[in-house]
Amino acid sequence: MASLAEPRRAAADVSPTSPALLNGAAHPAVASTITPANPAFLLAYGPSGIGKSLATGRAFPNGLFCAAPGALECIRSKLGYDVAFANVATIDEATQLIKTVNTGRGKGPVYDAIVVDDLSFLAEQTIAHYENVRKLSGYRLWDEIRDAVLAFRDAARYAGVHVACSAWEAVPSTKPDGTRVRGG
Repeated sequence: MASLAEPRRAAADVSPTSPALLNGAAHPAVASTITPANPAFLLAYGPSGIGKSLATGRAFPNGLFCAAPGALECIRSKLGYDVAFANVATIDEATQLIKTVNTGRGKGPVYDAIVVDDLSFLAEQTIAHYENVRKLSGYRLWDEIRDAVLAFRDAARYAGVHVACSAWEAVPSTKPDGTRVRGG
């Protein structure tokens, strides 16, 4: 850990466009702590089109991606490869996937990461499922959502692999002229 007497790194040293990061090297302070024995649990957060999906595709090409159909097209078009894909509809399904995906080590594909693209969308789907299928509302609905998110967090912390999520900066909306604005 750095002491107060040590100089801080300038923001330019960790710029997302720095040559070291673009060539796949992580910042030295981060690279030394993120290992297979100490996997990362991270969240990529930002506006639509900033490159959250592309960044996770580049960082975890051997990961298992939980995403809506078509959401990962940018990885194919920009990076030239497809990633493994699982379709999950709720946070509960993503949690179960995290708990079970690598339990059959040696019997099938073993993923070095699980990427949830996009956690905001998955949360919206979960709320709709709880309201429409489980018929929850009010405080009971939000109690269950909280419990689902905490179970997801706990599963991700102890998954034994990197878990990365992307999230919208803002919910989808409609402009006054009727044009739909994507989430992010």
